[in-house]
Amino acid sequence: MHTTRDAMGRGVRRATVALLSVGALVLHPAPCSAQQPTEDFKQAVRRSSFIFEGTVTAVGQANVPNVAANPRTALVLVSQVLVGPDAWRRALVGRTVTLLMNVPVAANATRAVFFSSGWVFGGGYAFREVSREVATAAPDFVPGVAARIAAAQRAMDDDALSAELDRAVAVVIARVDTVYSARSSPARGETDARWRDTRLTILSRLKWPAGARLGAPGRVYVPGSGRVPWAMVEKVRSSDVRLFVLLDARTLRTDFPELPADLPFVVVDAQHVRPAADSTRVKPLLGRIP
Repeated sequence: MHTTRDAMGRGVRRATVALLSVGALVLHPAPCSAQQPTEDFKQAVRRSSFIFEGTVTAVGQANVPNVAANPRTALVLVSQVLVGPDAWRRALVGRTVTLLMNVPVAANATRAVFFSSGWVFGGGYAFREVSREVATAAPDFVPGVAARIAAAQRAMDDDALSAELDRAVAVVIARVDTVYSARSSPARGETDARWRDTRLTILSRLKWPAGARLGAPGRVYVPGSGRVPWAMVEKVRSSDVRLFVLLDARTLRTDFPELPADLPFVVVDAQHVRPAADSTRVKPLLGRIP
């Protein structure tokens, strides 16, 4: 069973770029044509905070202070960044970085898409390799890998969304009518949700508890805090129309005793407040839930 602490942990992970190595996978080159990503490929994408195309310019060398050169280190000239924060994309393109390789390359001039996690930033850039896809002669090699990465990200997002839909007691499209300041818990410090008592007009019910007796079915508590782990939950305003993935507030009172006894719903995750147009994506996923 999920707990709110699980949700808080997921929020922290989503809001923070992973900077530690989490192991390595070896991926074999695959055709660039559109295809469903394999589980190994999805794992590589999941474990990688930076994915970039580059060319090995030197084996057994390093250009970052405090990183000792060894047979597994290499210098890589970055051509383009496929996954990574926008600011880092601009900073890395055209730079030579240090890569701690999973499997050392046989020679210089190896061109590949490298899946990696951040390692050392300061005086240069160093990454730990998770996996790589060695370039082929096909002109669409990099676009093909990029398409597979996008497909893997979409599949992982669908998996995460499906888990939240299963957890939810109700899924609705609703218009925000009014937003009030609500109870908070200052003792929590920076993790205080700063709840907003949000009143909705429900326009469409995609999932609804059978026989539910709800005193105020259009009432939900939404985190108002801009701090982790709440920063990525949308701060809705009056007249916004959104798709809400609603949790049963009764199941969260152990973690949040400040929730009113008569409150039917609460949201705690970025997955829980979505554009109304996402209904076309959500409905098929609801259909998968037993």
